[in-house]
Amino acid sequence: MKKKLLIAILFIAFFTLITNFIISNSDFGLKNSKIIWGVNGHTLTSNDYKAISLDDQFAALKKEKFTYYRIDVLTDSDGKITSGAEIFDEFIKRCKANNVKVLPNVYLSSIDYNDTPELSYSKGLKLGTGFAKLYGKYFPVIEISNESELKVAVKDNEGNFVRINNKLQYDQKKLKVILQFLKGANDGVKKVSPKIKTLICISGNNTNFLEIVKNNVKFDIVGTNWYDVNLYAMSEYKSVLKQIKEKIRKPIWVTELNYREGSTNVSASVQKIWLNNMLDNLSKSKLVDAVFIYQLFDENSNLNKPGVPAFEANFGIYRVKNNKVEKKF
Repeated sequence: MKKKLLIAILFIAFFTLITNFIISNSDFGLKNSKIIWGVNGHTLTSNDYKAISLDDQFAALKKEKFTYYRIDVLTDSDGKITSGAEIFDEFIKRCKANNVKVLPNVYLSSIDYNDTPELSYSKGLKLGTGFAKLYGKYFPVIEISNESELKVAVKDNEGNFVRINNKLQYDQKKLKVILQFLKGANDGVKKVSPKIKTLICISGNNTNFLEIVKNNVKFDIVGTNWYDVNLYAMSEYKSVLKQIKEKIRKPIWVTELNYREGSTNVSASVQKIWLNNMLDNLSKSKLVDAVFIYQLFDENSNLNKPGVPAFEANFGIYRVKNNKVEKKF
């Protein structure tokens, strides 16, 4: 009996080793041309990215065949870009020349959780209207919320999120404020151009926030960010995707995807194995319409940035070493 058990364990270990070897040596990328293939970057906001020429950024995008670039966008209360504005026009010009579309993740810069819901709506409306008027012509989709549920979730005395039946619990006052801000931002974008799609993104399995938002905001696309260490994390993620599809009934974009903490505590090859396994599963899935890797480049400055976890430096599929861009895997 013990001998059979040992043989079974050795077989599983050998099979896992061979599988990982095949995955680690296979081409990196999405194997379904019907799904949008994108990547995250911080071209307008990060000093690490600003130090990398647009030539090098677009060379990497082209090499990996990315057709969409998700970038974070900082604005003032009127929706005018405040960070990276000096390179915005050239960036958009390069995107057009390289057939790369942009998904702007617009920060909710003017939200104040001490506001009344009515004032919050007017601020959101102002931001959404202003941004769409100034830049809407460049973007078929605008992301108006990224993981906002974490801003209004209740925490215990130790700083951990409070969950009941695995569902985040929310500060009801803050929840009303964020809902009205998002409603205003969405209405503002749609008022300028009904053709522009709006996207609202959640982290992990926080689908109950989407259910609340759906009843208040007429947005178009669900975004979902997923990080894990389990090689077979797709089984859990698939249940989350199914839940979103069944309850929200909107297209799903995987707006961030990577091995948790990137290559901080593991080799880049392990990071690649995890990503390739997830991408292989997502390629076969009929649940998602887009997948964005997080992110294009490592951000070395995050290693010593106050208040920022050091692992934020190591999510890139490329890195800069000795002033040269090189691929990690």
